[in-house]
Formats: sequence, C-alpha cells, structure tokens
Amino acid sequence: TRRSSDLLQEELEAAKFYAEAKGKVKDERALGMLDQLVKFEQFHYKKLLDLKISLEKEGKFIAYEGMDFVLPDSLIRTSKKIDENRDDILDILSIAIKNEENAKQRYLDLTSKTEIPRGKAMFSRLAQEEEGHWRLLSDEYYHITNDGMWGI
Repeated sequence: TRRSSDLLQEELEAAKFYAEAKGKVKDERALGMLDQLVKFEQFHYKKLLDLKISLEKEGKFIAYEGMDFVLPDSLIRTSKKIDENRDDILDILSIAIKNEENAKQRYLDLTSKTEIPRGKAMFSRLAQEEEGHWRLLSDEYYHITNDGMWGI
C-alpha cells in the first residue's frame, strides 16, 4: 500500500541521514550514537518490509521483537569538549529530534488505528523505540548547549 511504502521510505531516509551525519562529526560518542541510530533505522526498515510482505501474502501481522539501544561502556564514559563542529552537531541533533518525534507520532497513530493485537503491539513498540531515540537526542542537545560536552 501507499502508506507502507511511505513508512519504508521514511526509515531509509532516516538511516541515510544518520549515516551522512557520521561524516560531519569527530567525537567518538557522537559517532557511536549515530552508528546505533543507523542500525536501528535499518532494522525498522527490514521489519516493516517483512510486515508488508506478510500482509500482502498472508494478511497477517508479524511478531516484532524490537531492538535495544546500546552504547558501549567506553562511549558512555567518554565526554569530550565539542570543538570545531559544534554547530554541525547541534544542527544534526535538531533535525534528528524533529524526525524522531514525527516517527513516534506516526507509529502512535497506527497503534490507535490498528485493531489486531499483534499489529497494535508492533506499532506501539516502534513508537516507544522512536521515543527513546528522541529522548537520547534531546538529552545530548541539552548537554551540548548547557555543558558544551557529549555525555551523561
């Protein structure tokens, strides 16, 4: 359907955005976070494609196990001063925060429109994952604008 194609395209564009953003930063924590976001969006794309195929062939929703966001301990403890690419990082975070908020809202809308429990659970979990991304990116934006640092 048109809607599933839109969702697939949006997840691909999100993965591309995060991959391109990696070329604009040097901080290890930023790179680790962006790498995880690329993997998340690619995972969402694959699962939505699996869903589309299943709905077209069998008329059934797939089970969605989700994915956890995990930064290596070495990156969590890293907290470096932002230097020459601070403005690029803030631009990336601003765009990403808006995109994640929009993605969360799309999945919440689908959750409310879906009557089938497995579909409702999948869209609800996708919304929760996008909310987690939004929260993480918002926290980083706060730290950079208030502390000038990446990190917790």
